Amino acid sequence: MSNAINLRPCPFCGSADVNLVCVSGADGEERCIDGEEELNDESVFAFVHCHSCGIDFISDAGRTPKDVFEAWNSRA
Repeated sequence: MSNAINLRPCPFCGSADVNLVCVSGADGEERCIDGEEELNDESVFAFVHCHSCGIDFISDAGRTPKDVFEAWNSRA
């Protein structure tokens, strides 16, 4: 069983309906990441998507799920 990841609410609209999404380089398929063990997958490109306002957050710090997760949750 995986430990769930907890993303902070969207800073633009305040919605908690946000997901960490990754895109596989091999097939371009998008999937949501919901467990901590998936954060270290360096074979994918990741971003946070807000389902309420539609914003997609891509981190300058890196493209792995862990990089994006940490940047999203550590913002000021």
